[in-house]
Amino acid sequence: MTFDSFLMRKLLFILLLTMPISASAQVNAEVVSMYSDAFGEVYHQFPEIPRGVLEATAYALTDMHDIRSDEPRSCAGLPRTRGLFALVDDGQGYFRNNLQQVADLSGTSKDGLLSDTRSQIRAFAAAMTNVSPNGDWNAAGIAQRIMALSALPIGSTVQDYARIVECYGVMRLLTEPAFMRALSIEPLPYSILYDVFGENLPVLSASKVVVDGDRVHTEDGHDFERGGGIAPCYNYASDVYTQTPTCNYSSRAGTAVSAVTVHTIQGSYAGAISWAQNCDANVSFHYVVRRGDGQITQMLCEADKGWHVGSENPYTIGIEHEGYVTDANNYTTAMYQATANLVRDITNSGYGISPVRTSYFPWAPTTNYNATSTPGSCVRIKGHQHFPNQTHTDPGQYWDWDYFHKLMNPNTPVTVLNSATGDFFDSGGQIGVYGNDERTLTLIQPANGGAVTVTFNQFDVENNWDYLYIYDGTTVFSPLIGYYSGTNSPGTLTSNSGHLLFEFRSDCSSTNPGWAASWTSNAPDNVAPNTAISQHSWETQDFTTTFTDTDNNGGSGIDRRFWQMMDFDGTEWRANGAHGFINDNFLQTSIHPDWTQVSGTWAVNGGHLVQSNESNANSNIHLAVAQNAQHSYLYHWGMHVSGAGTNRRAGIHFFCDNPALENRGNGYFVYYRVESSKCQIYKVVNNAWTLMSNDDLTFNANTWYDLKVIFDPSTGIIQAYCNDVLASEWTDPSPHQSGNAISLRTADCNVRYNDVKVYRSRNTGETVSVGPSGIARFQNPSPSQPASRIRTLVMDAAGNWSASATQDVNIDWTPPVLGALQDGLGQDIDDTQDGTQLHANWSASSDPNSGVGHYLAAMGDAPGAMNIAPWTNVGSALSITVPHALIPYEWYYAQLKAVNNAGLETAPAISNGQQYIALTVGLHETETMPLFPNPTTGIIHLPDAQGMMVEILDVTGRRVELLRNTSSTVDLRTIVVSEGIYLLKASNGATEWTYKVVLVKP
Repeated sequence: MTFDSFLMRKLLFILLLTMPISASAQVNAEVVSMYSDAFGEVYHQFPEIPRGVLEATAYALTDMHDIRSDEPRSCAGLPRTRGLFALVDDGQGYFRNNLQQVADLSGTSKDGLLSDTRSQIRAFAAAMTNVSPNGDWNAAGIAQRIMALSALPIGSTVQDYARIVECYGVMRLLTEPAFMRALSIEPLPYSILYDVFGENLPVLSASKVVVDGDRVHTEDGHDFERGGGIAPCYNYASDVYTQTPTCNYSSRAGTAVSAVTVHTIQGSYAGAISWAQNCDANVSFHYVVRRGDGQITQMLCEADKGWHVGSENPYTIGIEHEGYVTDANNYTTAMYQATANLVRDITNSGYGISPVRTSYFPWAPTTNYNATSTPGSCVRIKGHQHFPNQTHTDPGQYWDWDYFHKLMNPNTPVTVLNSATGDFFDSGGQIGVYGNDERTLTLIQPANGGAVTVTFNQFDVENNWDYLYIYDGTTVFSPLIGYYSGTNSPGTLTSNSGHLLFEFRSDCSSTNPGWAASWTSNAPDNVAPNTAISQHSWETQDFTTTFTDTDNNGGSGIDRRFWQMMDFDGTEWRANGAHGFINDNFLQTSIHPDWTQVSGTWAVNGGHLVQSNESNANSNIHLAVAQNAQHSYLYHWGMHVSGAGTNRRAGIHFFCDNPALENRGNGYFVYYRVESSKCQIYKVVNNAWTLMSNDDLTFNANTWYDLKVIFDPSTGIIQAYCNDVLASEWTDPSPHQSGNAISLRTADCNVRYNDVKVYRSRNTGETVSVGPSGIARFQNPSPSQPASRIRTLVMDAAGNWSASATQDVNIDWTPPVLGALQDGLGQDIDDTQDGTQLHANWSASSDPNSGVGHYLAAMGDAPGAMNIAPWTNVGSALSITVPHALIPYEWYYAQLKAVNNAGLETAPAISNGQQYIALTVGLHETETMPLFPNPTTGIIHLPDAQGMMVEILDVTGRRVELLRNTSSTVDLRTIVVSEGIYLLKASNGATEWTYKVVLVKP
């Protein structure tokens, strides 16, 4: 290669790098994360291995499908593979026995290695570490390890190409945003592919490759290895042409091509390419299709006879598909679309093969010719399993023949019937019969837009061969109502949407009388439905809210129901994005921290979110909100576009998974355009957008519009409304299943947004979780300020929207804070001399959320007992008096609970008790100084003895204690312990008193 040509190649590569990738691999996030725990354990054991390498290898080689020993054999004779990494035990003298290699490098037996998926991952990780081609774990080191452990042989240019194709499949995934982010890992830069594969990258990443002898190249001149020769044929503009050696194919000997065989290789794309170079394999096929991105390599000229379907080889073209028949996720949209494009090209190549004769029968995936002799020669595009004299069952139960038939026949004209009533017959009319090889589409769509009812008065088509499919919508990708064959009549069907599509398919022979049906339609429903929310008292835990939805009498019926829950944190109303809700009225003075600004000039002004950088071509401010396939979603906002731009447009990204990227990763967005007067729906895959709808809509500058977008991930339906009128709609046949954000987007204009809301779908009742991690996160900040607000709105089948309904909800999940409880009517007492009643009092309790409603009090003769007075509602009183005949020296206790207005009670408080001490006449020689009680259980009161000297003597006159400067209360229990009579002498220096005191035990 000259230096100039090298510069041209490098320039071309730089241009490729700067262009958006349009054929990125499709990624099944659920499959990617299937063994996340096992991979995590192994990375912990082998921390030197960059995270993602093991998953990418398993996903590229087997779709992360654990290949077991009972996997059906390849119809092309490929050696059997095992486990997540497609390891080969018997390469039949062609493939390398890398199962033994991995076992040796990991120090594991082959049986132990395959015993479970954790053992496979651990062994493969050890083998990658120990094979150690250069010791580095950079991109080149990873690629060398992958090729060192490959089962594919080393030798010719084509064999080397196959090995590098296999390695490229792994390395490409490491740069794939959707794949790596499903693992919560940032993707490697795309430029590493150039570092590893250099100038071979345009071939490896091409959509079609040609193998011609020992030359591998693309049709636009990129060679895997430079070499001479001209490709013998360009039957299809395949990504690559790889010539199969003459030992593995032969001449058709004049037999005309009349059929196409769909295969599954039971192995990898690279393995299929390589295996066809093995002269001992005695196998060949015309094309092979890669799973992830649908790349096609042509292996043979269509004029040559491939060896892929035994006795039926002379008249068939064989197409192998990467993967395994037992893997339900094997056949990707990219694979179906690439194969359909290829087979449609074959049908246009003069062979006389009609695309209508693609196998479509509901029973086709699970039917094998050797058991049923069906579908027979009438069907010309079918699976290996559908040909006579075969034992293989590929592509098997997971190949979607109905979907493939639709892709094969995308341009069937549609007959539209738009009168309010009429008759509907098969193609033979009222008297004749329908024909063979028919595929007809009839859309009943009355101009009045009302509900359509179709009644079949007669139905008779060839049973199990001819079918009528009925869809609730305008395309064959609309929801399927059902399919009907034989005399299984559809009966009477009603579509509230105003559309019913009928698709009829007949095979190549035998017709029956067909059908006769009539339809009627109601006048349009222009009356909006109503919705209401149940009333709520105070809620203290998770609760159910119920909705009442009604449509007018004779209306089209409720079609969509949405709701959201807002909550108030004491400062502002928001909604919980973790549960799929958003509510921002922009009443604060600055942008809420929930929003992340990426580009544009954003500010809150006058109750609106304003983007004022008119020159920005892609402004971006985004907000996290969880969205998944369990719900459909309504995105609702107000928008006002202004400015002097000449291509003003603005809208919203929704269901996006990486909102910081230019086009927000994967998701959708809707644009409303001023100058071109359009409403457009876009789909974004791997950060590259595709325009999906482009409908006329008058959208004026300097005007406020109410905008709504519905997305239903279960059906793929997207509907965009402007002022409650449907502006555009599109149904995604392969909808995204999760998103984590919305993002506002403007270009060439100034825009004001107002009241941005996200609702999710609901039933007639919804459970609201309460608590910091629940839907309703806060309690009332005060009894008069609700903590939550429910909002709902509905749409009927005619597209009429209700007004929104709201209901405030008071929430309090914490009991009050209880005040202090005391015996008596004032300060806490230990004894009482009132033998006829008991008293208790308490300080006021508090509850900031719902307020204190009332108090409950009780009395008993033991702590916690209620035998004197059971729990009694005393209202808001702060004391209680209970009449009761008290027993001397008994102790009595009070209990108290506070109850808030939400009905939550505090735990009961128990007083420290009060003892009844009966007043008696003291045994003293003078009455000038009273002493009480006497007898006593220990405590005596000397009201006038404060500051005196008190001497305590026993009955023998022996001093027991001398107390100086006493208080008015003496506790004998701290001085004497025995029951009996004691003398108490009190003196103030001038006067002396003597008392007899009787001490008794309680």
